[in-house]
Amino acid sequence: ERRSAERESRRLAGALEHAAALAQWRSELLGISADGAAYRFWRRGEDGRWSSVDDDDVLAPHALPSAFTIRLASYAGAPVAEDAILPFRPSGRNEPYALELASPAWSQIVTGDPLNRVQVAAQSTGDRLRLVGANLAEHTARQYDGGTGKGERLWQAMLRKLDRVDPSYRD
Repeated sequence: ERRSAERESRRLAGALEHAAALAQWRSELLGISADGAAYRFWRRGEDGRWSSVDDDDVLAPHALPSAFTIRLASYAGAPVAEDAILPFRPSGRNEPYALELASPAWSQIVTGDPLNRVQVAAQSTGDRLRLVGANLAEHTARQYDGGTGKGERLWQAMLRKLDRVDPSYRD
């Protein structure tokens, strides 16, 4: 079951990256939805309506193996309605999102960031993954930085050290 979960999550991650790139290449709004047992990619037409992507093998509707489920977990740090379509903008500037692929023994969380980098994280307890909201993530970041610019000062100090050790990184 673990291999199957890994295979399905890698397939999904590849399709998400492909959809984000295709939206830019074709200058069109694409999206993804999940209904529990399958996921599907969409294209938004000039009339504003979504239609299923049928002309691309990577983005063809995909039914998951039995015992697997998929759900849209979050978009821009907020929970997502079950019938939502997560968009991939032609500009390439997308909100962070997460999808959860689960089986009785494994959960795979597939996330995308604003730069369209997709990552897969696994949890083997069988429990649902819990994502923090945007407010909590921002609060945590402020606690680290303290609002004083310490993070920036630390970064500058690391760059100075790297300049001393190997300045060729700047080339």
